[in-house]
Amino acid sequence: MNHVRIPIGYWAIRPLPGDPYVQGQLKHLNNAINWAGSVGLKVWIDLHGAPGSQNGFDNSGKRDSIEWQQGDNVKHTVETIRDLARIYAQSQYNNVVTAIELLNERKHSPQVRTEVKSHTKIQLRQSFRTEP
Repeated sequence: MNHVRIPIGYWAIRPLPGDPYVQGQLKHLNNAINWAGSVGLKVWIDLHGAPGSQNGFDNSGKRDSIEWQQGDNVKHTVETIRDLARIYAQSQYNNVVTAIELLNERKHSPQVRTEVKSHTKIQLRQSFRTEP
């Protein structure tokens, strides 16, 4: 074993008003990253929960409904991914954080999958191109 996959919800990075989630996860994530690095392990950060739930499972942070493709939820997810990339692209994490999974277990139709994938790529490209 050389990697540890650590799930995290959007609310740890960009909580929304009214979210019921306890805050403070980044401190624990950073501790886990430091611990992994100290013993030679690499970390794969997994965005496990998106606003509105990407799959309707409890492990997405919201059970029984899938509302990820509604409103600004996809945009908020892209912003969360961008923030994760900015944080964990810093030199202190270079030798430990090797990947960020964009979104765990999305559930939707093939047509929506294509549209979301295209939208997400465009949003990510635009957000990184506008940085100084």
